[in-house]
Amino acid sequence: MLAERSRHSPRQTFPFKTGLWESNVTSSISGIQIPPDVQAHLAQMPPEQQEKIRSMMGGAPQTSVMRSCMTKEQFDKWNDSFHENKDKDEQCTHTNVITDVHERTFDINCTSPTAKSAGRIQMFIDSDEKGHGSVHMVRTASEGPQAMKPITVDVKFDTHYIGSDCGSIKPGDAEPVR
Repeated sequence: MLAERSRHSPRQTFPFKTGLWESNVTSSISGIQIPPDVQAHLAQMPPEQQEKIRSMMGGAPQTSVMRSCMTKEQFDKWNDSFHENKDKDEQCTHTNVITDVHERTFDINCTSPTAKSAGRIQMFIDSDEKGHGSVHMVRTASEGPQAMKPITVDVKFDTHYIGSDCGSIKPGDAEPVR
């Protein structure tokens, strides 16, 4: 089910150049409850390894820089993915949708037999060589060790065009920048 209010048609052509793009992504997760058996296992690890695992499970923001090769087909596939339900057990609705040549913004609410999620996705196309955006999602499970304890995911990203030559990176693939 898709409820949509749009400034323009949902299938909008965005200005962008094909080729190599670099994205800086900072994400944070909060609210994850570490089960007692996992806590016991963590306690047996060296302190540095414990901290690394705990930070991956939530808390401090994590930043990554990736390079990807974007073709028109890859971009269209990505653009179309916002209107697809990948999980057949999950029903999602999009509301407050704004789609034009410079912006794609919407609220999303999803319900499955075991959880509910709600959030806001914002993407801005600054030019054919630059974009940025954010994602804020809250997911609450209805069963299991995380039941009724919301997990919050926040992501901020910016991306910019590097050049037309993708080098060794194949379309649809991404590699970390070291």
